[in-house]
Amino acid sequence: LLLLAPKKPEPDKLLQYMNFGVRDILTNDDNPELFMQKAVGLIKRRTAAGQPETARIGKVCCFFSSKGGVGKTFLAVNTGRWISQTSDARTILVDLDLQFGDMDLYLDANSVQTIADLLEEVKNNSGRFTDFVLDSHIHQVSPGLHLLSAPLAPEKSESVTADVVAQLIKILKKRYDYVLLDTSAVLSDVTLSVFD
Repeated sequence: LLLLAPKKPEPDKLLQYMNFGVRDILTNDDNPELFMQKAVGLIKRRTAAGQPETARIGKVCCFFSSKGGVGKTFLAVNTGRWISQTSDARTILVDLDLQFGDMDLYLDANSVQTIADLLEEVKNNSGRFTDFVLDSHIHQVSPGLHLLSAPLAPEKSESVTADVVAQLIKILKKRYDYVLLDTSAVLSDVTLSVFD
């Protein structure tokens, strides 16, 4: 399930590996600590996959306000931190304030990959969300708290559509105990799909 490759494979080769059961790929640039983190994460996911479906559906909390600057991002981030520090629950923060999201700044995460990058790679991967693609775009803030950042440039927000966000949330609910969504102050198609 873990493959050590000399370099990151091309998309067609990656798809071929995935068809053979590979769920994560490490390169020579990865350090042993990263290997252990990925191995432990894979084992946890496989263990969770063996549980009944009802036990694996996480709770979704959406933080919304029709006015900016009221503290919804502050509440979302601190709720995520509190959950991850007071329980064994796996929690992910998803920054859906697509044009001006700043969860990354609140957590001092410096995420390189964002939700826009994730959805672009999924689009190039025949529309499939795989563990490898998700893990390479989600930033681990702490062992129990992960982050999927907003796009770094506002113009990239246009590539994030409501139907794909709805699909992403369904997948994240199966991987995490809590999915915390920080939305923009505008009732866009994406925000309305999150409410649904």
